[in-house]
Amino acid sequence: MRKLILLLMAVVILVGCAKAGNPVSTNEVLVLSDSVPLNGYARDVEVYEDYIVIAEDKAGLSLVNRSSGERIWITSVSIGEESKELVDINNVAYLSEFGILAYTESLEADQINIVDVSDFTNPAYMSTILGGVSGIYELRLEVAGPPEQGADSVALFYYSFASSGYLKKGGFGYFVGVEDNVLNLGFIPGNGQLNAQNDIYGYDEDEDYYYLASGQRGVKIMSKLSEDIGVIINSEFDVAGEALDAVIIGNYLYVACRQEGIKVFDVTDRNSPVIEPLYERSTSGLASDLAHEGNYLALASTSGGVYLFNVSDPSAPSYIEKDSSNSGYTYSVSIKDGYVFAGARDKLTIFEIK
Repeated sequence: MRKLILLLMAVVILVGCAKAGNPVSTNEVLVLSDSVPLNGYARDVEVYEDYIVIAEDKAGLSLVNRSSGERIWITSVSIGEESKELVDINNVAYLSEFGILAYTESLEADQINIVDVSDFTNPAYMSTILGGVSGIYELRLEVAGPPEQGADSVALFYYSFASSGYLKKGGFGYFVGVEDNVLNLGFIPGNGQLNAQNDIYGYDEDEDYYYLASGQRGVKIMSKLSEDIGVIINSEFDVAGEALDAVIIGNYLYVACRQEGIKVFDVTDRNSPVIEPLYERSTSGLASDLAHEGNYLALASTSGGVYLFNVSDPSAPSYIEKDSSNSGYTYSVSIKDGYVFAGARDKLTIFEIK
């Protein structure tokens, strides 16, 4: 495969701890830790061991070092002698141990771009995935294990995404060339595709099932056998509002229901879940994104900011606290290592869970 090297035009902004003049947190649990100014809308925030990676809509991408607060703002790229702006970046995923970053971009045709960012100051373009990738709402990367063949291969990866009607998975190999020691990609056939027959705005999975948030069509639970033998919809049920994201915790499914807040369903029987929610709470904004770690679940609620719940007993969640004054108009949320990361219109707000 012919390689193109992306010479990144990036602006590096140093970001320290929360500055004087920033709003002071009066919360007892969601305690303000830092606020990072952004140039665009934080449509997607993904948190990793060392870096926070942010899709900033029409303002490109940002990577924030979790230790130093240094922000690398990626606004444009050059391919050969040509240059183009990064536009409409809505999803991002990162494999830190291999220095691979993938992002979705809406141009004349939607696409997934894959970049080697092992050196953030000199990223290297690897490949673009075109065709069958329109309307992506969520993007993930995962390490699938070592390849079955190829002595120079380092690892094998899968990408997956939720889009307009499909949950798709594909794969690619990651190679180190013998002569030039340069990273290259070799694609393999997709390893699975679920035809959900409706848009998938968010999803979660366990060992045997996918849990799909399908907007006005509610929730669908689909067996992973569907990847091999066709569509198997174990169950489908309506929810008040629009299902925009889903998180499975044990036998309980948490659903962000847009204008109807958050709802929790008992799905112990995947073929016949209890469609009457066992817990529900309205939100002052539009419930749109969920994140879970340990005993906590966070909800992004646009103008309502961030909501935090205790899910130590997933069958009986309890509301803890919300923040809207610091987080602002919140699109996306993540939890990692006891911190909540809220992506808003012009900033990333970080809260410590006390």
